[in-house]
Amino acid sequence: MTTKPDRTKAPATEPFRPCHLPEIEHMRHAGGATLHIFSGGSEAVSVLTLVFGGGASESSSALRELYPTMLAEGTSSLSSADIADRMDFYGARPAFRMTDHFTTLQIWMLNRNADPILGLLADILADASFPDDKLARTKLIAKSRLAIGREKVSVRAAESATAMIAGADHPSAHVLTDAEIDAVTSADLADLHSRIRGAGNCHAYLGGLLDSDVTMAVRHLLDSLPCCNGEMPLNIKPFNAEPPRTVHISMPRSVQAGLCVALPAIPRCHPDYLPLRIAVMALGGYFGSRLMSNLREKEGITYGISSYLNGSLDGSAVYIAAQCASDKVDLAVEQIAAEMINLADKPPVSDEMERLRLNLSTTALAAIDTPAGVIGQYVTERTVGLPEGYFDRQQELVSNLTPEIIADAARRYLRPELMRTAIASAE
Repeated sequence: MTTKPDRTKAPATEPFRPCHLPEIEHMRHAGGATLHIFSGGSEAVSVLTLVFGGGASESSSALRELYPTMLAEGTSSLSSADIADRMDFYGARPAFRMTDHFTTLQIWMLNRNADPILGLLADILADASFPDDKLARTKLIAKSRLAIGREKVSVRAAESATAMIAGADHPSAHVLTDAEIDAVTSADLADLHSRIRGAGNCHAYLGGLLDSDVTMAVRHLLDSLPCCNGEMPLNIKPFNAEPPRTVHISMPRSVQAGLCVALPAIPRCHPDYLPLRIAVMALGGYFGSRLMSNLREKEGITYGISSYLNGSLDGSAVYIAAQCASDKVDLAVEQIAAEMINLADKPPVSDEMERLRLNLSTTALAAIDTPAGVIGQYVTERTVGLPEGYFDRQQELVSNLTPEIIADAARRYLRPELMRTAIASAE
Protein backbone atom coordinates (compact mmCIF):
# COMPACT_ATOMS: atom_id res chain seq x y z
CA MET A 1 0.00 0.00 0.00
CA THR A 2 1.41 3.36 -1.02
CA THR A 3 1.26 6.39 1.23
CA LYS A 4 -0.07 9.60 -0.28
CA PRO A 5 2.30 12.55 -0.01
CA ASP A 6 1.36 15.26 2.47
CA ARG A 7 0.71 18.25 0.22
CA THR A 8 0.60 20.62 3.18
CA LYS A 9 4.32 20.23 3.78
CA ALA A 10 7.08 21.38 1.48
CA PRO A 11 9.37 18.57 0.30
CA ALA A 12 12.77 18.31 1.92
CA THR A 13 15.60 20.00 0.07
CA GLU A 14 19.34 19.81 0.24
CA PRO A 15 22.18 21.87 -1.23
CA PHE A 16 23.45 21.12 -4.71
CA ARG A 17 26.41 18.82 -4.76
CA PRO A 18 29.18 19.65 -7.27
CA CYS A 19 28.58 17.83 -10.54
CA HIS A 20 31.30 16.50 -12.81
CA LEU A 21 31.50 16.01 -16.54
CA PRO A 22 31.55 12.24 -17.14
CA GLU A 23 34.51 10.75 -18.93
CA ILE A 24 33.94 9.52 -22.46
CA GLU A 25 35.77 6.99 -24.61
CA HIS A 26 38.17 8.29 -27.25
CA MET A 27 39.55 6.15 -30.03
CA ARG A 28 41.42 6.74 -33.26
CA HIS A 29 39.56 5.11 -36.13
CA ALA A 30 41.53 3.11 -38.68
CA GLY A 31 40.66 5.55 -41.48
CA GLY A 32 42.03 8.53 -39.58
CA ALA A 33 38.93 9.93 -37.89
CA THR A 34 38.71 10.20 -34.10
CA LEU A 35 35.63 8.68 -32.46
CA HIS A 36 34.33 9.87 -29.10
CA ILE A 37 31.62 7.79 -27.40
CA PHE A 38 29.37 8.15 -24.36
CA SER A 39 26.62 5.63 -23.62
CA GLY A 40 23.77 6.16 -21.22
CA GLY A 41 20.13 7.13 -20.89
CA SER A 42 16.94 5.10 -20.93
CA GLU A 43 15.63 5.42 -24.49
CA ALA A 44 16.98 3.74 -27.63
CA VAL A 45 17.87 7.07 -29.24
CA SER A 46 21.29 8.46 -30.13
CA VAL A 47 22.89 11.54 -31.61
CA LEU A 48 25.95 11.68 -33.83
CA THR A 49 27.86 14.90 -34.45
CA LEU A 50 30.61 14.98 -37.06
CA VAL A 51 32.97 17.91 -36.52
CA PHE A 52 35.16 18.82 -39.48
CA GLY A 53 37.90 21.42 -39.28
CA GLY A 54 37.23 24.36 -41.58
CA GLY A 55 34.61 27.09 -41.43
CA ALA A 56 33.95 30.58 -42.67
CA SER A 57 37.46 31.79 -41.84
CA GLU A 58 38.93 28.98 -43.95
CA SER A 59 36.47 29.58 -46.82
CA SER A 60 34.11 32.58 -46.85
CA SER A 61 31.02 34.02 -45.22
CA ALA A 62 29.05 33.29 -48.38
CA LEU A 63 29.97 29.60 -48.28
CA ARG A 64 29.00 29.46 -44.60
CA GLU A 65 25.58 30.74 -45.61
CA LEU A 66 25.10 28.24 -48.45
CA TYR A 67 27.15 25.09 -47.86
CA PRO A 68 25.26 23.53 -44.88
CA THR A 69 21.92 23.86 -46.68
CA MET A 70 23.24 22.62 -50.00
CA LEU A 71 24.63 19.42 -48.48
CA ALA A 72 21.14 17.91 -48.38
CA GLU A 73 20.03 19.20 -51.79
CA GLY A 74 20.90 16.05 -53.67
CA THR A 75 23.48 13.47 -54.69
CA SER A 76 24.09 11.80 -58.05
CA SER A 77 21.51 9.14 -57.13
CA LEU A 78 19.12 10.98 -54.81
CA SER A 79 17.17 14.21 -55.17
CA SER A 80 16.62 16.63 -52.30
CA ALA A 81 13.06 15.29 -52.03
CA ASP A 82 14.39 11.73 -51.80
CA ILE A 83 16.75 12.71 -49.00
CA ALA A 84 14.03 14.56 -47.10
CA ASP A 85 11.55 11.71 -47.50
CA ARG A 86 14.02 9.11 -46.25
CA MET A 87 15.10 11.22 -43.29
CA ASP A 88 11.45 11.65 -42.37
CA PHE A 89 10.60 7.97 -42.90
CA TYR A 90 13.40 6.78 -40.64
CA GLY A 91 12.70 9.40 -37.96
CA ALA A 92 16.01 11.21 -38.36
CA ARG A 93 16.55 14.85 -37.43
CA PRO A 94 19.57 16.35 -39.20
CA ALA A 95 21.18 19.74 -38.46
CA PHE A 96 24.12 20.95 -40.55
CA ARG A 97 25.93 24.20 -39.74
CA MET A 98 29.20 26.04 -40.24
CA THR A 99 30.87 28.32 -37.69
CA ASP A 100 34.02 30.44 -37.94
CA HIS A 101 36.38 27.46 -37.91
CA PHE A 102 34.32 24.26 -37.97
CA THR A 103 31.59 22.52 -39.92
CA THR A 104 29.27 20.23 -37.95
CA LEU A 105 26.87 17.60 -39.24
CA GLN A 106 24.57 16.44 -36.47
CA ILE A 107 21.89 13.78 -36.77
CA TRP A 108 19.46 12.46 -34.17
CA MET A 109 18.20 8.96 -34.82
CA LEU A 110 16.29 6.00 -33.52
CA ASN A 111 18.82 3.26 -32.79
CA ARG A 112 16.88 0.70 -34.78
CA ASN A 113 17.23 2.86 -37.90
CA ALA A 114 20.88 3.83 -37.45
CA ASP A 115 22.13 1.75 -40.36
CA PRO A 116 19.94 3.27 -43.12
CA ILE A 117 20.17 6.77 -41.65
CA LEU A 118 23.96 6.76 -41.48
CA GLY A 119 24.09 5.11 -44.89
CA LEU A 120 22.17 8.10 -46.22
CA LEU A 121 24.57 10.49 -44.47
CA ALA A 122 27.51 8.57 -45.96
CA ASP A 123 25.98 9.04 -49.43
CA ILE A 124 25.67 12.78 -48.83
CA LEU A 125 29.28 13.04 -47.69
CA ALA A 126 30.60 10.94 -50.54
CA ASP A 127 28.49 12.24 -53.39
CA ALA A 128 26.82 15.61 -52.70
CA SER A 129 26.07 17.12 -56.11
CA PHE A 130 25.21 20.78 -55.35
CA PRO A 131 22.76 21.13 -58.27
CA ASP A 132 22.57 24.57 -59.90
CA ASP A 133 18.78 24.90 -59.65
CA LYS A 134 18.85 24.17 -55.91
CA LEU A 135 21.76 26.55 -55.47
CA ALA A 136 19.81 29.36 -57.17
CA ARG A 137 16.89 28.82 -54.80
CA THR A 138 19.17 28.62 -51.75
CA LYS A 139 20.79 31.90 -52.78
CA LEU A 140 17.39 33.61 -52.94
CA ILE A 141 16.54 32.36 -49.45
CA ALA A 142 19.94 33.44 -48.12
CA LYS A 143 19.61 36.93 -49.60
CA SER A 144 16.08 37.28 -48.22
CA ARG A 145 17.30 36.24 -44.78
CA LEU A 146 20.16 38.72 -45.07
CA ALA A 147 17.79 41.53 -46.08
CA ILE A 148 15.46 40.81 -43.16
CA GLY A 149 18.38 40.81 -40.75
CA ARG A 150 19.66 44.13 -42.04
CA GLU A 151 16.31 45.70 -41.12
CA LYS A 152 16.71 44.74 -37.46
CA VAL A 153 18.30 47.27 -35.12
CA SER A 154 19.66 44.45 -32.96
CA VAL A 155 21.52 42.93 -35.91
CA ARG A 156 23.00 46.22 -37.09
CA ALA A 157 24.15 47.18 -33.60
CA ALA A 158 25.72 43.75 -33.05
CA GLU A 159 27.57 43.94 -36.38
CA SER A 160 29.06 47.31 -35.49
CA ALA A 161 30.04 46.23 -31.97
CA THR A 162 31.72 43.10 -33.33
CA ALA A 163 33.73 45.18 -35.79
CA MET A 164 34.97 47.40 -32.97
CA ILE A 165 35.92 44.49 -30.73
CA ALA A 166 37.49 42.18 -33.34
CA GLY A 167 38.76 44.74 -35.82
CA ALA A 168 37.00 45.92 -38.97
CA ASP A 169 39.07 43.60 -41.18
CA HIS A 170 38.53 40.48 -39.04
CA PRO A 171 36.58 37.63 -40.72
CA SER A 172 34.03 37.54 -37.89
CA ALA A 173 33.25 41.22 -38.51
CA HIS A 174 32.66 40.76 -42.22
CA VAL A 175 29.18 41.81 -43.37
CA LEU A 176 28.00 39.52 -46.14
CA THR A 177 26.62 41.09 -49.35
CA ASP A 178 24.22 39.88 -52.04
CA ALA A 179 27.03 40.06 -54.60
CA GLU A 180 29.16 37.63 -52.59
CA ILE A 181 26.27 35.19 -52.36
CA ASP A 182 25.58 35.47 -56.10
CA ALA A 183 29.26 34.81 -56.91
CA VAL A 184 29.27 31.32 -55.31
CA THR A 185 29.17 28.46 -57.82
CA SER A 186 28.49 24.76 -57.51
CA ALA A 187 32.19 24.22 -58.20
CA ASP A 188 33.06 26.37 -55.16
CA LEU A 189 30.83 24.23 -52.97
CA ALA A 190 32.25 21.00 -54.38
CA ASP A 191 35.81 22.23 -53.78
CA LEU A 192 35.05 23.14 -50.15
CA HIS A 193 33.34 19.80 -49.66
CA SER A 194 36.34 17.86 -50.96
CA ARG A 195 38.68 19.77 -48.63
CA ILE A 196 36.56 19.38 -45.50
CA ARG A 197 35.23 15.81 -45.58
CA GLY A 198 38.46 13.84 -45.13
CA ALA A 199 38.67 11.25 -42.36
CA GLY A 200 41.74 12.82 -40.78
CA ASN A 201 39.83 16.09 -40.51
CA CYS A 202 36.89 14.51 -38.67
CA HIS A 203 36.06 14.10 -35.00
CA ALA A 204 32.89 12.03 -34.51
CA TYR A 205 30.91 12.36 -31.27
CA LEU A 206 28.34 9.65 -30.52
CA GLY A 207 26.02 9.75 -27.50
CA GLY A 208 22.91 7.87 -26.42
CA LEU A 209 21.77 4.47 -25.27
CA LEU A 210 24.26 2.73 -27.53
CA ASP A 211 24.44 -0.85 -28.71
CA SER A 212 26.82 -2.69 -31.02
CA ASP A 213 24.62 -2.08 -34.09
CA VAL A 214 24.70 1.71 -33.65
CA THR A 215 28.44 1.75 -33.03
CA MET A 216 29.05 -0.46 -36.06
CA ALA A 217 26.91 1.80 -38.26
CA VAL A 218 29.01 4.78 -37.18
CA ARG A 219 32.21 2.88 -37.93
CA HIS A 220 30.92 2.06 -41.42
CA LEU A 221 30.20 5.76 -41.94
CA LEU A 222 33.72 6.73 -40.87
CA ASP A 223 35.13 4.02 -43.16
CA SER A 224 33.40 5.73 -46.08
CA LEU A 225 35.25 9.02 -45.55
CA PRO A 226 38.20 9.57 -47.89
CA CYS A 227 41.67 9.49 -46.41
CA CYS A 228 43.50 12.80 -46.17
CA ASN A 229 46.71 14.17 -44.73
CA GLY A 230 45.16 15.25 -41.46
CA GLU A 231 43.27 18.12 -39.92
CA MET A 232 42.72 21.25 -41.96
CA PRO A 233 44.93 24.14 -40.75
CA LEU A 234 42.73 26.74 -39.09
CA ASN A 235 43.06 30.40 -40.03
CA ILE A 236 43.20 31.80 -36.49
CA LYS A 237 43.31 35.59 -36.54
CA PRO A 238 43.48 37.25 -33.10
CA PHE A 239 41.09 40.08 -32.33
CA ASN A 240 42.49 43.59 -32.75
CA ALA A 241 40.08 45.83 -30.86
CA GLU A 242 39.57 49.43 -31.90
CA PRO A 243 39.74 52.18 -29.25
CA PRO A 244 36.64 52.64 -27.08
CA ARG A 245 34.02 54.81 -28.77
CA THR A 246 30.34 55.09 -29.60
CA VAL A 247 29.05 54.42 -33.09
CA HIS A 248 25.61 55.48 -34.33
CA ILE A 249 23.95 53.59 -37.19
CA SER A 250 21.12 55.45 -38.89
CA MET A 251 18.01 53.35 -39.56
CA PRO A 252 15.28 55.87 -40.46
CA ARG A 253 12.44 53.34 -40.54
CA SER A 254 13.16 51.77 -37.15
CA VAL A 255 10.60 52.08 -34.35
CA GLN A 256 13.05 51.59 -31.50
CA ALA A 257 16.78 51.57 -30.94
CA GLY A 258 19.16 48.64 -30.80
CA LEU A 259 22.01 48.87 -28.32
CA CYS A 260 25.07 46.64 -28.18
CA VAL A 261 28.00 47.25 -25.83
CA ALA A 262 31.19 45.22 -26.21
CA LEU A 263 34.28 44.98 -24.02
CA PRO A 264 37.48 43.03 -24.81
CA ALA A 265 37.99 39.97 -22.63
CA ILE A 266 40.58 37.32 -21.80
CA PRO A 267 41.01 33.90 -23.46
CA ARG A 268 39.34 30.80 -22.05
CA CYS A 269 42.69 29.45 -20.84
CA HIS A 270 43.24 32.49 -18.59
CA PRO A 271 42.73 31.77 -14.86
CA ASP A 272 40.37 34.76 -14.60
CA TYR A 273 38.07 33.58 -17.36
CA LEU A 274 35.69 31.59 -15.18
CA PRO A 275 35.40 34.30 -12.49
CA LEU A 276 34.70 36.79 -15.28
CA ARG A 277 32.04 34.51 -16.75
CA ILE A 278 30.26 34.42 -13.40
CA ALA A 279 30.58 38.19 -12.99
CA VAL A 280 29.02 38.67 -16.44
CA MET A 281 26.22 36.31 -15.40
CA ALA A 282 25.59 38.38 -12.28
CA LEU A 283 25.58 41.55 -14.38
CA GLY A 284 23.04 40.47 -16.99
CA GLY A 285 23.18 36.75 -17.68
CA TYR A 286 19.87 35.60 -16.19
CA PHE A 287 16.42 36.96 -15.37
CA GLY A 288 17.34 38.02 -11.82
CA SER A 289 20.53 39.82 -12.87
CA ARG A 290 21.50 43.39 -12.01
CA LEU A 291 20.75 44.78 -15.47
CA MET A 292 17.34 43.10 -15.66
CA SER A 293 16.42 44.28 -12.17
CA ASN A 294 17.46 47.85 -12.94
CA LEU A 295 16.73 48.58 -16.60
CA ARG A 296 13.60 46.42 -16.86
CA GLU A 297 12.01 46.22 -13.43
CA LYS A 298 13.04 49.52 -11.86
CA GLU A 299 13.54 51.98 -14.73
CA GLY A 300 11.25 50.41 -17.36
CA ILE A 301 13.80 51.24 -20.06
CA THR A 302 13.67 47.93 -21.90
CA TYR A 303 11.66 44.74 -22.03
CA GLY A 304 14.85 42.68 -21.83
CA ILE A 305 18.61 43.09 -21.59
CA SER A 306 21.30 40.45 -21.51
CA SER A 307 25.04 40.11 -21.12
CA TYR A 308 27.26 37.20 -22.04
CA LEU A 309 30.93 36.32 -22.34
CA ASN A 310 31.79 34.94 -25.77
CA GLY A 311 35.09 33.08 -26.00
CA SER A 312 36.30 31.82 -29.38
CA LEU A 313 39.54 30.60 -30.91
CA ASP A 314 40.19 34.11 -32.25
CA GLY A 315 39.40 36.08 -29.13
CA SER A 316 36.94 36.83 -26.35
CA ALA A 317 34.55 39.64 -25.58
CA VAL A 318 31.76 40.63 -23.22
CA TYR A 319 28.55 41.68 -24.98
CA ILE A 320 25.57 43.54 -23.52
CA ALA A 321 22.53 43.86 -25.77
CA ALA A 322 19.11 45.50 -25.45
CA GLN A 323 16.40 47.31 -27.37
CA CYS A 324 14.59 50.39 -26.11
CA ALA A 325 12.97 53.65 -27.17
CA SER A 326 15.40 55.96 -28.98
CA ASP A 327 15.07 58.66 -26.31
CA LYS A 328 16.07 56.15 -23.61
CA VAL A 329 19.34 54.95 -25.17
CA ASP A 330 21.61 57.40 -23.39
CA LEU A 331 20.02 56.52 -20.06
CA ALA A 332 20.45 52.81 -20.82
CA VAL A 333 24.16 53.30 -21.53
CA GLU A 334 24.56 55.29 -18.30
CA GLN A 335 22.84 52.58 -16.28
CA ILE A 336 24.95 49.82 -17.85
CA ALA A 337 28.11 51.70 -16.85
CA ALA A 338 26.73 52.33 -13.37
CA GLU A 339 25.88 48.67 -12.85
CA MET A 340 29.42 47.64 -13.84
CA ILE A 341 30.82 49.92 -11.17
CA ASN A 342 28.19 48.82 -8.67
CA LEU A 343 29.03 45.13 -9.26
CA ALA A 344 32.67 45.82 -8.33
CA ASP A 345 31.77 47.96 -5.30
CA LYS A 346 28.76 45.98 -4.05
CA PRO A 347 28.91 42.39 -5.33
CA PRO A 348 26.08 39.90 -4.73
CA VAL A 349 25.54 38.72 -1.17
CA SER A 350 22.86 36.83 0.71
CA ASP A 351 19.75 36.05 -1.41
CA GLU A 352 21.20 37.49 -4.61
CA MET A 353 24.31 35.34 -4.26
CA GLU A 354 22.19 32.26 -3.62
CA ARG A 355 20.03 32.95 -6.71
CA LEU A 356 23.14 33.33 -8.81
CA ARG A 357 24.68 30.15 -7.45
CA LEU A 358 21.46 28.18 -8.02
CA ASN A 359 21.20 29.47 -11.58
CA LEU A 360 24.76 28.42 -12.33
CA SER A 361 24.29 25.02 -10.69
CA THR A 362 20.99 24.16 -12.37
CA THR A 363 22.29 25.27 -15.77
CA ALA A 364 25.30 22.98 -15.38
CA LEU A 365 23.14 20.05 -14.27
CA ALA A 366 20.77 20.54 -17.20
CA ALA A 367 23.70 20.64 -19.62
CA ILE A 368 24.84 17.11 -18.69
CA ASP A 369 21.50 15.58 -17.75
CA THR A 370 21.38 13.45 -20.91
CA PRO A 371 23.94 11.55 -22.99
CA ALA A 372 23.39 14.09 -25.75
CA GLY A 373 24.21 16.88 -23.30
CA VAL A 374 27.38 15.17 -22.14
CA ILE A 375 28.62 14.56 -25.67
CA GLY A 376 27.61 18.12 -26.56
CA GLN A 377 30.00 19.45 -23.92
CA TYR A 378 32.86 17.65 -25.65
CA VAL A 379 31.77 19.01 -29.03
CA THR A 380 31.84 22.52 -27.54
CA GLU A 381 35.24 21.79 -26.01
CA ARG A 382 36.61 21.21 -29.47
CA THR A 383 34.83 23.93 -31.43
CA VAL A 384 35.53 26.85 -29.09
CA GLY A 385 38.81 25.66 -27.61
CA LEU A 386 37.84 24.87 -24.03
CA PRO A 387 40.84 23.84 -21.92
CA GLU A 388 40.75 20.36 -20.42
CA GLY A 389 38.86 20.22 -17.12
CA TYR A 390 36.97 23.45 -17.84
CA PHE A 391 33.56 22.14 -16.76
CA ASP A 392 34.76 20.68 -13.46
CA ARG A 393 36.79 23.79 -12.59
CA GLN A 394 33.69 25.88 -13.19
CA GLN A 395 31.64 23.75 -10.79
CA GLU A 396 34.39 23.94 -8.17
CA LEU A 397 34.40 27.73 -8.49
CA VAL A 398 30.61 27.87 -8.11
CA SER A 399 30.83 25.75 -4.94
CA ASN A 400 33.41 28.13 -3.47
CA LEU A 401 32.03 31.36 -4.87
CA THR A 402 32.44 34.51 -2.78
CA PRO A 403 31.44 38.14 -3.30
CA GLU A 404 35.12 39.04 -3.49
CA ILE A 405 35.69 36.78 -6.51
CA ILE A 406 32.90 38.53 -8.43
CA ALA A 407 33.98 42.00 -7.34
CA ASP A 408 37.57 41.39 -8.38
CA ALA A 409 36.59 40.16 -11.85
CA ALA A 410 34.24 43.10 -12.34
CA ARG A 411 36.88 45.55 -11.18
CA ARG A 412 39.46 44.15 -13.60
CA TYR A 413 37.39 43.60 -16.74
CA LEU A 414 33.92 45.20 -16.51
CA ARG A 415 35.10 48.79 -16.66
CA PRO A 416 33.01 51.50 -18.33
CA GLU A 417 36.07 53.08 -19.95
CA LEU A 418 36.49 49.87 -22.02
CA MET A 419 33.02 50.04 -23.56
CA ARG A 420 32.64 49.96 -27.34
CA THR A 421 29.04 51.08 -27.87
CA ALA A 422 26.94 50.66 -30.99
CA ILE A 423 23.49 52.27 -31.32
CA ALA A 424 21.19 51.61 -34.26
CA SER A 425 18.17 53.91 -34.36
CA ALA A 426 16.11 56.34 -36.43
CA GLU A 427 17.70 59.35 -34.73
